[in-house]
Amino acid sequence: MALALPILRLWVLLLNLYGTFKAIKPPPVSQRSTRNGQGPSARAMQLRKRELKSRLAVWIVWAAFCSLEPPLDHSIGLVVPFYNELKCTILIFLLLSRSHGAEAIFLHIIHPLVRPYVPAIDEILAALHSAFELLTLLLVLPWEYITDWY
Repeated sequence: MALALPILRLWVLLLNLYGTFKAIKPPPVSQRSTRNGQGPSARAMQLRKRELKSRLAVWIVWAAFCSLEPPLDHSIGLVVPFYNELKCTILIFLLLSRSHGAEAIFLHIIHPLVRPYVPAIDEILAALHSAFELLTLLLVLPWEYITDWY
């Protein structure tokens, strides 16, 4: 089981990368819309938007799994028997169900847990954005004076 877990993690990661790469590509232009001089059809754009949403849910579930795994390994993993087998089962579920399973996990578990904290998270992110803008300004201004001086 010690070898199966990293292989499953790598397999899930590579399939997520490939699925995201496929979803990011713009939809093909149909022959009817090329005669009219338009881009892809509205239906194709709607399907692409749906696929991008499901890919985002997959990545959110993957990030939650990867961030919760180390602390759970050191706490629950010490007292729960067959903990590694449970993690492999979760990864196999994510592999077999692909975006449908990840969307269900996101909508029924992650989203309700995060929803009450959205305003606080938005404020923290806005403060971090302002701080990084100030830091960038403080780093760029002396650089411009140095380059202008030479």
